[in-house]
Amino acid sequence: IDGSTAACDHGGGQYSALIYNRCRGRILHIRIVFIKILEEVFMAEERQKRRTAPAQNDDFIAQGAILAAATVLTKVIGVVYRIPLANILGDTGNGFYGYAYQIYAMALMVSSLSLPTAVSKLVSAKMAVGQKRNALRVFACSMIFAVVVGLLVTAVVFFGADAISVHAMRSPLSVYALKMLAPGLFIVAIMAVIRGYFQGLGSMMPTAVS
Repeated sequence: IDGSTAACDHGGGQYSALIYNRCRGRILHIRIVFIKILEEVFMAEERQKRRTAPAQNDDFIAQGAILAAATVLTKVIGVVYRIPLANILGDTGNGFYGYAYQIYAMALMVSSLSLPTAVSKLVSAKMAVGQKRNALRVFACSMIFAVVVGLLVTAVVFFGADAISVHAMRSPLSVYALKMLAPGLFIVAIMAVIRGYFQGLGSMMPTAVS
């Protein structure tokens, strides 16, 4: 009986070892297959990046060319209208306009100076992780902010033009130039948000047009 028990134990031990070796072999095989799958996925992503990289570079070059052409055109238009404007207004009119433009420039800094950069960065960060809906939410919230701030600053400059021209600039006749420039503060604030949104999407055409 003892001999039979020992034989059974020995046979059972061999059978357990055989099962263990088979299971171990299967596990190793699964690990190898899994590693190969990961390698294939990684290689596919690398090939996709290599294919899309030239297209992205070409797109960046095209967008930069559009922006550069728009900048040159803007400078030309500025020269074309400023020379006749200076001749029409004369020295006195240019002085009044210069006073008003200084106030306009300061108000413009308050209403919309950093909006394009901020909106562009937030939108591009959301689009980079595939959150298109959140990018639209950023655009909507930024537009609400621009409308509120733009209207507020425009109202302050327009309705306070008399006090500003008399007490701040000591140039009462500059009030007309201030009131003419004031609506531009609201328009520029709205345009700043739109420019920032499309810059975040990678399109410079709205910026060039504006």
